[in-house]
Amino acid sequence: MAQIDSIARKQAPAELPVRSLPHNIEAEQALLGAILVNNEAFYRVSDFLEAKHFFEEINQRIFELANGLPFLASDMAVHELLAARTVADSLHFQVALGKIRRASGHFRGRLIAIDPHRVRSFTKRHMRPHRHDKRERPTKTAQTFFALDVETGQPICFTTGTSARTAAAAAEELLMLAGDILNPEAGQTLVLADSEHFTTKLLDRVKTETKFDILVPMPNRRILRAKLSALPPEVFRPRWAGYATAKVEYTPQDSHAGPFYQYVQRQGERPEDYSFNAFLSTRDGNEVEELAVDFPQRWHV
Repeated sequence: MAQIDSIARKQAPAELPVRSLPHNIEAEQALLGAILVNNEAFYRVSDFLEAKHFFEEINQRIFELANGLPFLASDMAVHELLAARTVADSLHFQVALGKIRRASGHFRGRLIAIDPHRVRSFTKRHMRPHRHDKRERPTKTAQTFFALDVETGQPICFTTGTSARTAAAAAEELLMLAGDILNPEAGQTLVLADSEHFTTKLLDRVKTETKFDILVPMPNRRILRAKLSALPPEVFRPRWAGYATAKVEYTPQDSHAGPFYQYVQRQGERPEDYSFNAFLSTRDGNEVEELAVDFPQRWHV
């Protein structure tokens, strides 16, 4: 039996080597490189070339992706686009687009939240990397500020911040853009900001140069807490169990547009349990509605 198996193996035909289809990886890479650099190269071959014509699977996937996009934003195309437009052109475009969206009903214009975001940046400049938690790899990010319509959740406009440009300075430009887009009546729109926007300059500019009003938390420092705890009890009005509010006129140091209105929250049932925090508003509004109903909405946009 062993002799028969040996003869059968000798008589079995040898397996022929598998031959691959003719291909040229360098040519595929050169073509894809030309497509990414110049969109015209894609239009010249898209009528007859398909993804299956590429030998390498990765090249097939790249071509499929390119075939599904109406425009390939290559580095060169982006640089040419930016070089042909000034910052002023970009701002005018934001305003024009915002007015179209306002006419389409995207904004109600009653409450606006100034919302800071860090978006990933691919700049070649040296920048300090950031990460959201320890599990992520630090990446370069650009500080951006959005003006959002609180009640619709829609972005109205945005601007950027830099190491030399504070959040309050960026907010000034942001509100100017939002004002051009919304064109509100005086007293119609309340801007909700966070404590990093608490500056006398921003408060003065909002009150004197815009039709907006702004509500911003005051930094909860020891000196402020001491002043709030020294307020006479009769200025507070109980609202519900353990919660009372007060509204007093307040003019920040070096302000030329005050007085503003300080909304004070007092929490606790007994004097030894009291805790205080305060907001500053450019208008004499309903502090209970603005603190308990309006301002918390900025956290959910």
